[in-house]
Amino acid sequence: MKKIITVFLIIFTVQYLSGDVFVKGININQEPEVIYIKFRAENKLLSKKLYAQVDYGREDLRKYAFDMYITEGESPKKKKVFYSVIEILNFMVKNGWEYIDSFLISKGKGGIYHFLMKKKDI
Repeated sequence: MKKIITVFLIIFTVQYLSGDVFVKGININQEPEVIYIKFRAENKLLSKKLYAQVDYGREDLRKYAFDMYITEGESPKKKKVFYSVIEILNFMVKNGWEYIDSFLISKGKGGIYHFLMKKKDI
């Protein structure tokens, strides 16, 4: 019985430490070809809620590029809600990603910040 509990704890710990970042229901931390990602934070008019739109380079998902958000678990339709860009960055770092760079793309009088991140070496 102790062996079963020990094995369960080891599996749970490894899974917990590896982190999970789901984009449209796909755990990008488990995708070996995903090393770099770019995300941008966007909100709806008159809302404090932010959503992180992610590009991780999957050619077969290009047609869904406008709808590639970090989601709540494996549910591809429930977007994860954030309340600041720092919260998104902290979430990504906690789940195995490191910040590389950010840049602004101007749009009219405003702009959209994009953040480049890299999967940490395991």
